[in-house]
Amino acid sequence: MFACCRFFLFWIVLLPFSGLVYAQTPPLPARKAETLDVLEKRIESEKDRKSALEQTLKDTDLTLKQTKTDLVKLARSIQENESALAHLNQKIAALEDEKALLSDKIEKDYAAMADMILALTRLGRLPPEAVLARPGAPLETARGAMLLEDSLPALQDRAAGFSADLTRLDVLETDLKDARTRETETHDSLAAKEKRMQTLLRTRQDLYARTQTDLTHKKQAIERLSREAQNLKEFIARLEAESREREKTARVVIPADGGSRLPVPGIVAVGYGQADSIGAKSMGIHIKTAPGALVTAPMGGVVRFAGMFKNYGQMVILEHRDTYHSLIAGLDEISVAVGESVSSGEPLGKMPASSSPRGSPALYYELRRQGHPVDPSQKFSELKK
Repeated sequence: MFACCRFFLFWIVLLPFSGLVYAQTPPLPARKAETLDVLEKRIESEKDRKSALEQTLKDTDLTLKQTKTDLVKLARSIQENESALAHLNQKIAALEDEKALLSDKIEKDYAAMADMILALTRLGRLPPEAVLARPGAPLETARGAMLLEDSLPALQDRAAGFSADLTRLDVLETDLKDARTRETETHDSLAAKEKRMQTLLRTRQDLYARTQTDLTHKKQAIERLSREAQNLKEFIARLEAESREREKTARVVIPADGGSRLPVPGIVAVGYGQADSIGAKSMGIHIKTAPGALVTAPMGGVVRFAGMFKNYGQMVILEHRDTYHSLIAGLDEISVAVGESVSSGEPLGKMPASSSPRGSPALYYELRRQGHPVDPSQKFSELKK
């Protein structure tokens, strides 16, 4: 009986302590607590790093946009200088031709007047007795004298013209000197701007590379398509298919056209639909331009191809909005990369530095919509003139 009471009292005393034991959570080991603390610090550090990278990328994008804006302005200025230089060279050539013709005319007029003056001088020095004593008839001598006397007004007119020609020659030489001075100044300005442009192009390339991680993959894919494509139409179709495939995972934002202008200043030697050098119907236009001329984007777009393609030589293909593509061929240097976004007027490359045996370098430009060539005049007002 007493034993049962003791057992009962034992459990009554122990019961509160047993509840206390089961209610408390055992403390974490010291090492585990330290591990969690380190992990939390690493997470915070990664967040800070991510924010810093995002800010760096944002700053890079802003710098890239400003660089592209500066490039467009500089490219426009360079093309204006190139046009001015071409006009000055034409003016100098025309002045030199006129000067050569005028100098030749002055020389001939001078010789003719010298002969007439010499004949009149000799006649004036002959005394009447000598004239009568000559073996020939005096009548013939008198007739010669009368002819020379009648030629005096013509000689005076020629002398007046000679004087005017000399004055014009002085003006031509002054104009030539001024034109050559302006040519030198324009050439020096152009050289300085091209040097600045090369710096901006390197900056653009570096900034763009920072924002892109798959440039090598893109380049290899485009090179593969270029090798496999049998013709330009097939190549464009494959580029469009590749573009659609990329857009499934990452939407490519194509910049607005931003106004349209031809890639280079120059003369349209072969228009759309006209016969080209081999007699075939031209699907684009051939523009004769100056050696080493700067080539710019005709409209805003994304570079889909940059490199050699078949007999087109160095070529750039741009994708624009509304299913338009621009094909720009005949370049000597290319300064853009596949996947790069370009604004209207932004530099793409340069023409060959020297003329070909057929004359000035010619750029081939072709505008396509939905893969088919279209008349560029629907986009470029200067072709409608």
